Amino acid sequence: MSVGSTSALDVCLRTFLVQGEYLIADEYAFSSAIETTHGMCAKLAGIKMDSEGMIPSELDKMLDTWDEKARGAKRPFLIYLVP
Repeated sequence: MSVGSTSALDVCLRTFLVQGEYLIADEYAFSSAIETTHGMCAKLAGIKMDSEGMIPSELDKMLDTWDEKARGAKRPFLIYLVP
């Protein structure tokens, strides 16, 4: 239970992410989700979208080509989606 969607997201981020890690999200996400992520000192990895949402092949490409040294963080494992 939470007091709202932003509060629930904040609890999830605090539970699963460490400062400096990446969260995968659609390239266009709710502004409150972006602000909550930045407040955690986490980063967003935006994935291209089409009319049906996140494009799976773009997600696959991003994960397959993830360079930990260049990004300064391990490969992301958490995805924020709006169904």
